[in-house]
Amino acid sequence: MTVYATIYGLLSMAAVAHVRSRAAVGVLGFVLFVILWLFIGARVETGCDYSQYLFHFERLLRETSYTNAPDRSGLGFFADEIGFFALNMITIRLGLDFVWINLFAAAVYLTCMFMFVRRFENPALILLCYFPVLMVQLGMGNLRQCLAVGIMFLALNALCERRRIWVTLWVLLAFTFHNSAVIFLPLAVFADRNLSVARILLAALVFAPIVAFLISGRIETYADRYLDHRFGEKESIGGILRLGILLAGSTVFLVFRRWYQQRQPSEYRLIFIYALLSLALVFLLPISSTIVHRIGYYLMPVLVLPIALAPAVLFPQTRRQLLMFAPVGLFFIYLTGWLSYSAHARDCWLPYQSALSSGY
Repeated sequence: MTVYATIYGLLSMAAVAHVRSRAAVGVLGFVLFVILWLFIGARVETGCDYSQYLFHFERLLRETSYTNAPDRSGLGFFADEIGFFALNMITIRLGLDFVWINLFAAAVYLTCMFMFVRRFENPALILLCYFPVLMVQLGMGNLRQCLAVGIMFLALNALCERRRIWVTLWVLLAFTFHNSAVIFLPLAVFADRNLSVARILLAALVFAPIVAFLISGRIETYADRYLDHRFGEKESIGGILRLGILLAGSTVFLVFRRWYQQRQPSEYRLIFIYALLSLALVFLLPISSTIVHRIGYYLMPVLVLPIALAPAVLFPQTRRQLLMFAPVGLFFIYLTGWLSYSAHARDCWLPYQSALSSGY
């Protein structure tokens, strides 16, 4: 747990320091990027997805050694998510080891994340609030969805800037890494239109058949993987805890949304849409907590914002620095509690192992 706590501590110091000069922000951002990239990307046998993706990589490597056009029919999701398949093939063609899959993925994920958080006054505080769920649990536990969520950060930027075409293109690119990303295709409708609950419901009805068609070949797979499976994180309490974070962020935003509209006008429509989506997850919870936390990963980058921004949005300048410790403490409790008491965390995340120290 020491490694996780140390990096969280570094992010905490960066957040509390709240550097403002352009040069200092650039240097700090570069240092944090390198540390987080090596932390997420250089992991070895850490995260419950590691052995699964290593197995498929080695299988694809054997296929490639026999033919230049490997048979994808028996490679499961490799055959469906062409972006992830391409990432594996490029790594193999370059003659690189499996660890480079995670390094490449972490570079893409963090680059997209950093491009989004720089929209805010204190990017380090946003990164700190992202660390437990989006970096540790998602970034080190669900590689394909991690890449999809990373690309969705670019779609979020495009939505804030009201660029509909780019929202569509980024969502479709995320779809090539994890098919579930296509459910956010309706976001493009709101890129340059006024928001209302009626418009959101209408967009959901119009796009539902399109989304169903695009993922029709995956419905049975997802049902087996997410509904019928009962091991590890499947049907775990983790989905409920993450839903709690989403609902807390949504509640803070909806109660004080006038304040957020004044202080964060560009991001207001984005948070409003995601707050309504989080409320819909409550009705999915009785069906499967796993579906809830899979969708919740996409909502987390936005709905953490009301919690992280609350000190700056809701309180006067003289009290902000002190109140900044509230989100710092909240997510530290979540991180240490999960690492200490979750069997899932003990099995897959502890101890942390890195290629930098294992001689991989």
